[in-house]
Amino acid sequence: MSVVHDPLMPPARIPALAAALALGLAAGAAWTTAPAFAQELPAAGTPADTGATLPPVVLRALGRLREGLRQQAYADIWRSVCAEAATACGTTFLVVDVARQRLDLFLAGRFRASFPVSTSRYGIGQRSGSDRTPTGLFRVSGVVGLGGPPHQVLDDRGPTGAYAVPVRTSGHLAASRIMLGRILLLEGLQPGWNLGGNVDAAARDIYIHGSANVGMLGQPASEGCVQVAPRVIVVLARVTPPGALVLITPGTGDPRRIPGPPLAGGAAFRG
Repeated sequence: MSVVHDPLMPPARIPALAAALALGLAAGAAWTTAPAFAQELPAAGTPADTGATLPPVVLRALGRLREGLRQQAYADIWRSVCAEAATACGTTFLVVDVARQRLDLFLAGRFRASFPVSTSRYGIGQRSGSDRTPTGLFRVSGVVGLGGPPHQVLDDRGPTGAYAVPVRTSGHLAASRIMLGRILLLEGLQPGWNLGGNVDAAARDIYIHGSANVGMLGQPASEGCVQVAPRVIVVLARVTPPGALVLITPGTGDPRRIPGPPLAGGAAFRG
């Protein structure tokens, strides 16, 4: 049997594959245990079929292994950045995977839940005016809409006094312009990549927010922001204080790599 290199499965991990599969097949082992609040939210998606002619039970075990390795890679990024940033990054870490159209929630370095998102329908990009979703490392600079109902309509200053019923059928792109529930304001941490000049994420009004276009979650539909279901953003706002780190990654290549230039020590976390 030939072995194909996978950036999610470094050579050091390959000898453990048989044991991991045996464990998964024998016990149906769960990689994570979601907290109580996750029970009120949509479950994570089923790992994609690789197209290999393997029994479904083996494909499921491989999918769990791959997800576990990805989650470990993202948790390692959080720990590495926090080691430089001291206490500035808090304990909540959000990872937006554009390829998977998922947002993964980590608390104290442990994966807790995953939710569908909509990123930009124009793809990824850093520049102002592109309407693309930027990548790299960010932090939450503020939360808008706390205390209100999930279906309140917001702008970046707060509730507008209007309410909206989410659209549950696909194709209603106009509904993607309506922000519901809460807004997590983002600022970039990589000068020249997502901070400063014409790539500044805060100046571009890049947010994570509840969307009225829930029928298109799981596929690109926004004009740059990261959109989630209204009830999901309410929960995320509850556990994501200002200062929390957010990684937006293309979801391709090595998941251990932060897109963009290296962080300049802990300087980006001060001020």
